[in-house]
Amino acid sequence: MLTLRGRVENIIRMPERKGRDGKSYPAYCQVQMSVSEAMQDGQRRLGIQTLSIDDPAPFEAVQGQVVRVPVGAYVRNGSLSLFLAKGGLPEVIQEQGKGA
Repeated sequence: MLTLRGRVENIIRMPERKGRDGKSYPAYCQVQMSVSEAMQDGQRRLGIQTLSIDDPAPFEAVQGQVVRVPVGAYVRNGSLSLFLAKGGLPEVIQEQGKGA
């Protein structure tokens, strides 16, 4: 299992909606986390990882804090994508206002 470490920055709630084609699309939630990604030459790059989540409440409770979550990985259009492991919950590893 892989673990993603980052600061919980934003929770996105998308309501159920209808597309232009008339199809209904279900409601969903996502969490955005700021992360530090290792580069091949040893440098670090800041980025945002967006993960789909079933329940936003555990992430809302730790918004602004550095957490780690269990993730899985897959390749999509030639790029690595991550997903929150089933039942995965954020574990606080650094509280808000206590450094990076």
